[in-house]
Amino acid sequence: MKRTRFHSILFFTLFLAGFSLGLQAKTLIVSSDGKNETGKKAASYSSINHALKFALAGDTIYVRDGVYIEMIWYENSGTEENPIVVAAYPGESPIIDGGSTYPGGDYGALINLVGNYIHFIGFEVRNSNMSGTYRGGSAIAVSGQYNKVINAKVHHCWGNGIVLAGHHGLVEGCEVWQTCLSNENGQASMWDSGLSSVRHARDGVTRGAVLRGNIVYNNWGEGLSAYESAEVLIEDNIVYDNYSVNLYISDAQNVLAQRNLVYNTPNNVVNRRSYFGLGDERSDKPRSKNVAVINNFLYNVDLWAFWSSGVPGSGLDNVLIANNTVVNAQLITGASSHDGVVHKTAAIINNIFLNYNGNPCSIRGSAETLENIHFSHNLWYTNPPSAVTSDSDVFADPGLHLGGEVQAGGLSPNYFMLTEDSPAKDQGTQHKMIESDYFGASRDNYPDLGGHELIGPQEGSILVYPNPSDGVFTFLQYYSSELDSQLMISSTDGRIVAFYEESMSHRFSVDLGAQPAGAYIYLLSHDYGSNSGILIKNQ
Repeated sequence: MKRTRFHSILFFTLFLAGFSLGLQAKTLIVSSDGKNETGKKAASYSSINHALKFALAGDTIYVRDGVYIEMIWYENSGTEENPIVVAAYPGESPIIDGGSTYPGGDYGALINLVGNYIHFIGFEVRNSNMSGTYRGGSAIAVSGQYNKVINAKVHHCWGNGIVLAGHHGLVEGCEVWQTCLSNENGQASMWDSGLSSVRHARDGVTRGAVLRGNIVYNNWGEGLSAYESAEVLIEDNIVYDNYSVNLYISDAQNVLAQRNLVYNTPNNVVNRRSYFGLGDERSDKPRSKNVAVINNFLYNVDLWAFWSSGVPGSGLDNVLIANNTVVNAQLITGASSHDGVVHKTAAIINNIFLNYNGNPCSIRGSAETLENIHFSHNLWYTNPPSAVTSDSDVFADPGLHLGGEVQAGGLSPNYFMLTEDSPAKDQGTQHKMIESDYFGASRDNYPDLGGHELIGPQEGSILVYPNPSDGVFTFLQYYSSELDSQLMISSTDGRIVAFYEESMSHRFSVDLGAQPAGAYIYLLSHDYGSNSGILIKNQ
């Protein structure tokens, strides 16, 4: 499967100057020709598990190319300043494989990050319980706090792909496909997921999860989800062609889902057309509340708010659904009377609903269920039920770019961009949570409808914006096709700190977190010429 976007360019941090428990931090090597000598430090180890026995806060374990058939359970912890890093050796792609043996029990996982402040970076993880001998069988399970899973390729699992069940965890730049295989072709009743923030085993609710910049597709359960979680950030993901639901927020509070590209393609691998949904399933958990769904692009994916869950008293409660662009799909809202759904407060504003195939909105139950939902400043291609319209709405074709084929792994965000004469221009209302668009461009005092602000960058331009908290710089390329590009970043004294050469997609990130504060020069060369500029790292 060809990847459609460039993941985070990762520069591994060496902690050689740090100290842990009074000892100088170590760099350990794992390789297929290493030796596992009991109680001794070797030049390299043949087992990741064995190397972990010697790893303390601040240490880094680099794993060389090879296939490592083992199950990892790691309970030691790093610290905020000195995490334990388990990473692919720079430029190499090691594989952790369950073979025909692991996990070796019901609901196990190949990788278990039980300790805190562990960074797991750059691995391919595959074949968890692929024989179906046991129930479940995840690839990566995170139960410790402040752990990170970055740039992992996860596939072919009987159960979940990546499960984040520890507070303040991060999953970023990962690719997850062909998981939840116990459900393949509807042969089982388990509803696992490709990537999820899930209930905390001890506290009941997992807090502070970040699911960012991942590609999740062709999974035989849910695609990307957050359930029984709070303070969750779901952003910049590509999610498509998953069996149960593509993107799902359930029994969750204080959730922001923004800048996600979600779609279904015809005749897809899982043979389903799955939705983007909000809902509740557990009466013994806090009801969903304080959820924002903004600046997302949806194609052939219904936006279901609120899913008919059968949990009395649930519904939209302080929910904002704004500046999304929905093509060839419906907004589904309201609820059947037997569900006991009660909508308390919600605003559905500034969206584009373009459905060439029928009504852009479906109301479940009576229109009375919508009394506490504020609808305004939406664009409808065809007339929806009057209960969801307002005098501020636009009824027209939005004039989207709609360029390129819609195919699995090939849909571009530029498909959803507005054209210059779009009737959606300047028709929105201001809101403090939607001050920028899908591409990161600022919105003005008269925002456009949908996920693209027309005053932002146009075809052929480059935009770079920083995340000042962690030294990440995100490059946005505005071209209608993928580019063969080279990126070089150097310090002002001429030291090259990053170089990358690949076919780059429209959004990609560079991590300069390990570099000192100061100015850095970037040169981005591509098919149409080059762009250069200065990056300022403040911390």
